[in-house]
Amino acid sequence: MGARRVWSQDEKLKIVLEGLRSANVAETCRKYELKLSLYHTWKAQMLEGARAGLGDKRHRGYRDPLTEEVHQLRALVGKQALMLELQKKLLGET
Repeated sequence: MGARRVWSQDEKLKIVLEGLRSANVAETCRKYELKLSLYHTWKAQMLEGARAGLGDKRHRGYRDPLTEEVHQLRALVGKQALMLELQKKLLGET
């Protein structure tokens, strides 16, 4: 059994686009010695990424998940800093 091939993102994109353009996915998979199921997995991933990239980020209430996480972590750090400051004051340390 041969070594597993590791495909770069650019290679995956090229193969998926070639399969879409040719309308003969099976032939594209044979050309690159690729399982049809793997091609469809890559295609689904590409479409999901496209959906996310084309999403309307202007609508009210939209927040990028990473930006949301940063806001939550900043709020948590702020609360902890406030609690430490209150504890210092209660213990007479200033």
